[in-house]
Amino acid sequence: MAEVALKTHLLALMREVLGQVQTSGSRLQPGQGGTAIFDQERDNEIIGLPSFAQAVTELEPLPQFSTVAAPSEANRVILQFTYDFLERQSSSELDENAYKETWSSFWDELRRPEWTYLAICYLENFTSDADFLELAMELPSTTAHPTSGRKWVGVGSD
Repeated sequence: MAEVALKTHLLALMREVLGQVQTSGSRLQPGQGGTAIFDQERDNEIIGLPSFAQAVTELEPLPQFSTVAAPSEANRVILQFTYDFLERQSSSELDENAYKETWSSFWDELRRPEWTYLAICYLENFTSDADFLELAMELPSTTAHPTSGRKWVGVGSD
């Protein structure tokens, strides 16, 4: 039942997002997705919609979610769902197939027992002769890489 409630609230949210897209000055556009990296102006267009809080409330207690993420991450996950949906949209009219594809991809990911997390930060005044540095022994994939001349293709992929 929780899956159905979440799916229903997400569909309502996507309809509200498409209404927001039609608003003058909106940064949300069909065909343009994005990553849910903190962007307060863009995020607030979605967070302020009535169905956003309901979708977050439905996601937080799901065992598939709560075993891999903290409840505080639910906002960012719902935002990412929204950006993925917008990327599949070609107009401001609801494309049922775009929603179904986004939901299917989201639900498949949610059922995976392990998630890949990607974080990027900028370090200043730090030097090393190494090509990369492991930053945490308990998280062996936590590394630092130089940015000069480095292309970030495939970052976060297995």
